[in-house]
Amino acid sequence: MVARVEALIAGRGVDEALTRAHAYVEAGADAIVIHSKKSTADEILEFCRQWENRAPVVLIPTKYYRTPTDRFRDANAAMVIWANHNLRSSIQAMRDTCAKLKAQETLLEVEDAVAPLADVFALAGAQELEQAEKRYLSTRDPARAVILAATRGEGLGELTADRPKCMVPVRGQSLLGRQVEALGRHGVSEISVVTGYREDAVAVPGIRKVENPAYENTGEARSLALALTQGEGDTIVSYGDILYRPFFLSLLEEAQADIVLLVDPQADPGADGQLLRDAVACSQPHDADLEMTGAPVFLTGFVTDGTAANGTFIGLMRANAEGVRRIRETLAAMEGEGTLDTADLGAVLTRLAGEGERIGVVYVRGYWGNVNDLMDLAQARDAV
Repeated sequence: MVARVEALIAGRGVDEALTRAHAYVEAGADAIVIHSKKSTADEILEFCRQWENRAPVVLIPTKYYRTPTDRFRDANAAMVIWANHNLRSSIQAMRDTCAKLKAQETLLEVEDAVAPLADVFALAGAQELEQAEKRYLSTRDPARAVILAATRGEGLGELTADRPKCMVPVRGQSLLGRQVEALGRHGVSEISVVTGYREDAVAVPGIRKVENPAYENTGEARSLALALTQGEGDTIVSYGDILYRPFFLSLLEEAQADIVLLVDPQADPGADGQLLRDAVACSQPHDADLEMTGAPVFLTGFVTDGTAANGTFIGLMRANAEGVRRIRETLAAMEGEGTLDTADLGAVLTRLAGEGERIGVVYVRGYWGNVNDLMDLAQARDAV
């Protein structure tokens, strides 16, 4: 039992505090909490000196927070409680979040700065949810990711003289490192990175490297074929030179299709060669009504005419087990035809769509970028 002495709070002085503390211990208290509302610890330390450690003393230095903790140790305090700072910091965090929501009227700038929803369930002791996960998700393979990062990125000049562009730093962390961090936060632990140029310079913890020795003469389709030789679970596929917000991964998971792409309807497919290469036509253009109704959108195909495009594939997609199987079949067919080595990812997906595969499209506006030249890199640094 711990007895709390309020004599100092009431302004009754150290002598009264000692009298009460002795009475509490004589009555069976195992320890004493001595509290003060003064901004200095003088009377607390005087109490401890006169108390002579008769029973353990607990301090709560909310008001006299400037006192070094070593002084409490020297006074033989048994415990210090920082009583309400977690609560007070959470109040400030809620104020900051609310202010940002009011100013921006969107969750896009907030989502990455708050705790994942899984943390809320864990803190709440959501046993029913845990039991459901064990029952319904136990047979699922863990989510995997494939990052296509074999190219140098000549547009970045000397920055890629001794490393591929996936290892170019953006505010102290490489493009690849940022992707691996986002995937890890999403629960993806098995990450395969297809390497080629300066494979030795690709050094990020938690990845499995898959080398494409013919990277100079082959495209993304060959790299993807090398990486998809194992496993059949949900797989996220990403270009190695993009930056995106972590919540994009959740958007991929929510879409109901075996293969899902993220497409930016605002990116101008004619802005540069890279965007034009990833220009796509879809079953429906993006509009506000589409966001409200949630009507499904599907890929028609990658196009070379920017005017015919509904947006730009941002370089991030997901395939479930069936989707992975269909992609493998297409890659094998292209291998047999001799077209695999010259094909990019767009050619693979366009072929699948042409064969009747309903490839889902989720529209995202902004909050991503690819890094192909120094201007892209400067914009990425500004955005992070």
